Amino acid sequence: MEGDSVTLESDITKIYDEIQFEYDDSIIAEISRAAQNFSTFDVPDGRFRHRLKLDNQTGSLTITNITTQHTGFYHLHIFNSRHTVHKSFVVNVCNVVKYVTVKVGESFTLDTGVTDIQKYGQLLWKFGGNDTLVSKINGTDPVFSTHERFKDRILYHENGSLTIEDTRFEHAGSYRIEMSSSRNTLLKRFSVLVTASTVSDLEHPGSIAAMVFGSVLILTFGCIIYCKISKREWNRIRQRAVQQ
Repeated sequence: MEGDSVTLESDITKIYDEIQFEYDDSIIAEISRAAQNFSTFDVPDGRFRHRLKLDNQTGSLTITNITTQHTGFYHLHIFNSRHTVHKSFVVNVCNVVKYVTVKVGESFTLDTGVTDIQKYGQLLWKFGGNDTLVSKINGTDPVFSTHERFKDRILYHENGSLTIEDTRFEHAGSYRIEMSSSRNTLLKRFSVLVTASTVSDLEHPGSIAAMVFGSVLILTFGCIIYCKISKREWNRIRQRAVQQ
């Protein structure tokens, strides 16, 4: 899960002549017994900066504070005078849902958190349980949804992030982005809660659904919640929303 640490175990009890860890054809850690050198290296997009810890006793490598960007294949090469040992690891990082709260009429941004989108051949933004397509980006050419809900409301950013302007209650719900490369697909999820700016906003037929969605979206995808709200509770919700 994002924020955790993962250790790539070498399964050796002593350091041999040389040890190397690779990610995406880049060396990220290296031990040379002859030179008494223990080094870690970042990659061009900076995803491993201040995250790598190399055990100089066992040769194991720990990645701290992981994100979905660290998903992928890792390779360990252990060299000595007699033979070479190769070992591979597959790291899958589960991301947590990011919650976004916005008032009617305001804008909100769904951030990919990616610094280099060139490595991804395709980015897909989807909305809701029916996977309504919000945008599709192949290379540098974004294609935006023609759905009335998002028409003329989307701003696209260079890192694949989206801003939705002039928010309405109908924009509340679950969003996700799928970032696909030749090696893997990264997934990031968002939950958007839309609240009222004025009392009149609460008369909108979608207002209760939007607020209830955000209030209880610690629910599993596909689960449907039905609620009955008393007149007293309805007035309390209206008052709380206006105060926010």
